[in-house]
Amino acid sequence: MGTVGLTASSAVADALSHSLGVIGARALLRGFGAGGRRRSSMEGWWAAGLVVAHLPADWVTSRLALWPGGPQWGAGLYSRPTLDVAIEVALVAAGWVVYRRSLPALTQRRPLVWTPLVVLLMLQVVWAAMLWL
Repeated sequence: MGTVGLTASSAVADALSHSLGVIGARALLRGFGAGGRRRSSMEGWWAAGLVVAHLPADWVTSRLALWPGGPQWGAGLYSRPTLDVAIEVALVAAGWVVYRRSLPALTQRRPLVWTPLVVLLMLQVVWAAMLWL
């Protein structure tokens, strides 16, 4: 399959969940949902953009089909767990720095601001352990 530990049914689920059509539909739903809820078209665009941005991230880590039955694409770093973890930890840390800088100065100093970073890094450790076992 190209991705470590996938069964045939999970490969089909990945092909469906990561297909261009599904990603487009999710982007539209998230964009309209966030934009409508906040009454801000800019927030809607950001929400939709984040859904679409997931696709290049998957290119780095996996090998997935863009449509059911289509050819698999991607760098497939899940098959090289050490490199995958290093890249994903760096991306998590960079994202957290951007998030922290977006907060007001007083809020940036609160211990709770570290929670997303700690949780995401713990999830990376769990995912890496699943890949290596």
